[in-house]
Amino acid sequence: MPEGEVSSLDLSAYMCYICENRVRRPRMTDKDDILQLISAAIDEANLQRPSDSQLACSGETVLAGQGAVLDSLALMVFILAVEQKVQAAFGSSVVLADENTLSNLEALCGTVDKLTDHVLSLTDRVADA
Repeated sequence: MPEGEVSSLDLSAYMCYICENRVRRPRMTDKDDILQLISAAIDEANLQRPSDSQLACSGETVLAGQGAVLDSLALMVFILAVEQKVQAAFGSSVVLADENTLSNLEALCGTVDKLTDHVLSLTDRVADA
């Protein structure tokens, strides 16, 4: 085998090492990195919104509850977009809104800051699993 090539046996051994030693992907625990993902989802959402009702990328932007800038359908689409961005960044999925959290959505995702904290707590749990 030419120098520098990796055989499938070497790759299998490496994968076993990873599994046995519980080697994980590096965490993205930096709040700014998660805010970047949410900002990208906001940018995408704004492409679908009229210019006079664009979402601001501010921690205080209300996403759910009284004064929300998104209706319930737009909020679910937005949350799905954030989930997809998190999955792309981490390689594993997180669920931001399910049957257990829907009744508490305002507390978890009511503002951009709350959503950022919620994503951060979920990604930390995924990394610890």
